[in-house]
Amino acid sequence: MQDKIYDMGRLVIMLLVLTVLAFAVTACGKKGDLEQPDGTKATYPRTYPTK
Repeated sequence: MQDKIYDMGRLVIMLLVLTVLAFAVTACGKKGDLEQPDGTKATYPRTYPTK
């Protein structure tokens, strides 16, 4: 009986870990357009002052 509870706990934890990993992977990616909006000036790349 104790082994069944232990196995069920491992299964639940494994499913929880896999679910969290799945959400973490799907959260990555393009959030919006990478193009500069019309009428705005790009600020990068910049030239930085040297001493």
